[in-house]
Amino acid sequence: MRKEPTNEASSFSFRGKLLLGIIFLSIIIPTVGGYYLVRETTNSLKNVIFTKSIAFTTTLARQIKPALEFDDNETAKEISDAITLNSFIRVVRVWKLDIFETKKKPTLFTESLDSKQDQSFKFEAPTRNSKEREIWLDSDLIIERAVFSQNQKIGVVQVVRSLDELKEIQGDFERLAISIWIILILLVFLAAMWLEKSLTKPLRELVLVAEKISSGNNLLVRAKKLSNDEFGKLTAVFNKMLDSIRETNEKLLASNQEMESRVVKRTKDLKLANDKLTIEMENRVLRNQELLKLQNQLSKQEKLASVGQVSSNIAHELRNPMAAIRNSVYFLRSNMSGLGKSSEHLDIIDQQLSESDEVIQRLLEVTKEKALKVTSVDLQQLSIEALAVLGFSEEIEFEYKSEPESFKIPVDKVLFRQVILNLFLNSIQATESKCVTEIKVNVCKKQNWVTIEVSDNGKGIPSNIQNRVFEPLYSSKKDGFGLGLSLCYELISKHRGSIEIKKSTPYGTTFLIRLPYL
Repeated sequence: MRKEPTNEASSFSFRGKLLLGIIFLSIIIPTVGGYYLVRETTNSLKNVIFTKSIAFTTTLARQIKPALEFDDNETAKEISDAITLNSFIRVVRVWKLDIFETKKKPTLFTESLDSKQDQSFKFEAPTRNSKEREIWLDSDLIIERAVFSQNQKIGVVQVVRSLDELKEIQGDFERLAISIWIILILLVFLAAMWLEKSLTKPLRELVLVAEKISSGNNLLVRAKKLSNDEFGKLTAVFNKMLDSIRETNEKLLASNQEMESRVVKRTKDLKLANDKLTIEMENRVLRNQELLKLQNQLSKQEKLASVGQVSSNIAHELRNPMAAIRNSVYFLRSNMSGLGKSSEHLDIIDQQLSESDEVIQRLLEVTKEKALKVTSVDLQQLSIEALAVLGFSEEIEFEYKSEPESFKIPVDKVLFRQVILNLFLNSIQATESKCVTEIKVNVCKKQNWVTIEVSDNGKGIPSNIQNRVFEPLYSSKKDGFGLGLSLCYELISKHRGSIEIKKSTPYGTTFLIRLPYL
C-alpha cells in the first residue's frame, strides 16, 4: 500500500527565506568589510606613527649626545624645549649615566614638557641595563633610546608621543566607515527588495494560479507573464502545461461520459434481462408449486376416492346390522314396558343409531360432492355433545373460551361435530394412561374469520411426521387407520377453511382451525 508523503517541509516561504538571506548578507558583508578596513587603516597609521617616532627619537639621541658628553645642561634643555614645541610631543626626558660609578642609577639630566601637559605626568625611569623599548599606552607612545659615546652608554632619551592624532583620524575614519556602511546597507536593501520582487512575484503568480486551480478545479485560469527572462519562460511552460491538462481532462470527461452511458445502457439491458429471468423463474416456481399442489391434491383425491369407496361399502354393510339393532330395540321396547331404566338405555341406543346413520349419510354425501348443510352452531354445545359421545367425562377436564362471548359459527353441524370428535379422540389417545386429559378450546372472531384452537396435554406429535399427519391412510399408531385427521382436513377444506398444527411439544399439542365468517 502506497504511503502518503508527510509534510515535513518548513512553513517559511521562499520569499521570506530569500529576503532574510539577502538582508543577512547585506548586513554581514559591509560590517565585515568595514571592520577589516578600519582595522587595517588604524594599523597602517600606527605603523607610520611608530616609524616616524622611532626615527625622531633616534635623531634626538644623536643631537643630545654632545650636551651629555660636555655636561651642557642648558644646550640639552634648549634642544628638548624646541622638540616639545611639536604638538605631538608631550614629554622629553634625558637621563645621564655616570660612566665611572657603574652601580649608580641614572639621573635626570633635563626634562621638557608640553605647555598643555600636566606636571604630574610620570612614567618609569630607565635602568642602567635597560634595553631600548617602545611602550604603547591608551593615548601615548613612550620610546626609549640609548645615547652612546665611543660604544659606551652615557645616557637615555625618553620621548612621549601623543596618540591624539591617531585617535582623531581613527574616529573620523570610523564615522566615515559607519556612514558608508549605512549607505551600503540601504543600497543593498533596496537592491535586495528589487531582486526579491523580481524573483518572487512570478513565483507568487504561479502559486496563486495553482491554488485557484486546486480549490476551484478551474483549468481555464492562466498565469500572467511578468517578464521575458527564465521566469517568463517558466510561466509560458506552466500555461502550456495547463492547456495540455485541460485538453486531456476534456478527453477523459468525454470518455467517462461515454463509458457511463454505455454502463447505464448495459445495466438497463441486464436489468431487463434479469427481470425477465426473475419473472420466468417465479412463474416456473409458481407452476411447479401449482403442479406439486395439484399432484398432492390428486393423490389425496385418489386416496379419498378410495377411502370414499371403501366408506360407501362399509356404510352399506353397517346399515344392515344397524337396521337389525333398531328392529331389536323396537321389539324390546314393545315387550319391556314399565322398566324405566331399561327403556332409557333403549332410547339412548336408538338415538345413537339415528345419529350414526345421519353421520354415515352425510359422509356419503360429501364423497359425492354434495353441498354442505351450513347452519349457525354453538361450538361449546357441539363440543359437549362430542365429549358425551366419547363417554370419558370423569377422565377429561374441558375448558372453553370465546371472544366475543356466546357467538355461533356457520358450519355443517354433523360434519363439524365429527371434526371436533376426532380431535378430542386424538387428545385422549395421546394422554398417558392414568392421567387426566386436559382439553381447551379457544374461539376468537376477527373481522371475517373465526380461529379455533384445540389444545391438550398429550405427549405431542414428533416433528418429523407433522407434515404427514393430514395425509389419508397415514398413521403413527399401531392400531390406527390414518383416517381421522385426513377426514378433518377434508371436511374443513369443504368449509373453505384450514387446519394446521400450531404447536406441538412433549407437553401437549395445539391445532389451529381457521374458518370464514360470512
